Order: sequence, then C-alpha cells, then structure tokens
Amino acid sequence: MKVGVTEGTIDILEKEIGEGMQLDSGMESDQGNGGADTEKEPLENMKLRLLTTMRLIERAQKSKFDMELEQVGLTAAQMQVLIYLLRNSDNGKEITARELEKRFQVSNPTMSGILKRLEKKQFIMRLPGSIDKRNKQIKIRGDVEIFGRLIEARVGKEMERMFAGFTPQEIETLLQLITKLLHNIKLDRNEE
Repeated sequence: MKVGVTEGTIDILEKEIGEGMQLDSGMESDQGNGGADTEKEPLENMKLRLLTTMRLIERAQKSKFDMELEQVGLTAAQMQVLIYLLRNSDNGKEITARELEKRFQVSNPTMSGILKRLEKKQFIMRLPGSIDKRNKQIKIRGDVEIFGRLIEARVGKEMERMFAGFTPQEIETLLQLITKLLHNIKLDRNEE
C-alpha cells in the first residue's frame, strides 16, 4: 500500500486554509480580554500556513490568467513577455532575448521557446541588432500592438481586483517581505 501525501490530501488542506481554518494550531483566542489573543498560533504553524497560502495564490493566479489567455492562444509566460515588450518598446532601446532572460530570470532555452512560440503566432519579430547582428532584437508586430494593449488592460483590471483594499505602502511592504523570503530560498540552494 502506498503511503504519503496525495494530490487529494493537498487539495483538502488547501480548501481548509482557503476557508480560513488553521492547520492544527490547537490555540483558541480569548475575545473576552478586549480582543487580544491570550495565546498566539505557534510560529511554525504560521510559517507553514504562509507557504501554503503563497502556493495557493500562485496556483489561483496562474489558473485564472491561463483560462483567460487560452481564449487568445497565449500562456502566462508569453503574456508577461508581450506586456514587457509593449511597455518598453517605445523608449528607443533595443530589447534582446538576453535582456528578457535576465529580466524574467529564465534560462536561454526557456526564453528561446517563449519567443519562438510568440513569433510563430505572429505576435513578435526577431530582427538583427543594430550593433551586433547576431544579437537579435525583439519587436512587437505593429498590427499586434492594439491587441496587446487590450490584453494589458485586461491584466491591469485583474491586478486591480487582486490588490483591492491594499495601500501602496502595504504592497511595497509585501513585496519587500516576499523578496526577502525569495532571497533566503536562493541562499539555501547555493549552500547545497
């Protein structure tokens, strides 16, 4: 008999967390003392809930975007590159595949695949660079720009919905904390 955590078990845990239930904290708050908790949830439980919640956010966001983008034949990664190109193509600077690799922190083969599919779908063109012909510049096709702007507007609307109720300071703080966590994870990988 196979023992371990199955996808079904994970779905059940995610459902419980999504409904606001705490993973076996075993702690009750005492609302009779002016709303202050007499005992707080153990730190290790909060860390586990945070990581699980981050995973849920990523899955829900990816799923939502993928469903919308499927209608227009794009993936989330392709859409991110397309929006980056739209936002940065007017500044006169050539955008190269290498720049996109660094910006999105992906390998050369990964970015090459994304660009190849965008080119096949006729969203972009790869042209010889003005300085180094081997280093291709990536350009949005002129006839696609309006379509791209519509996608960008839809994504912007979804982002507004996702961050409704957040102040700019809260978004900045959240970004700083998540960036710090990501940095710690990267440090762990480098020490192995």
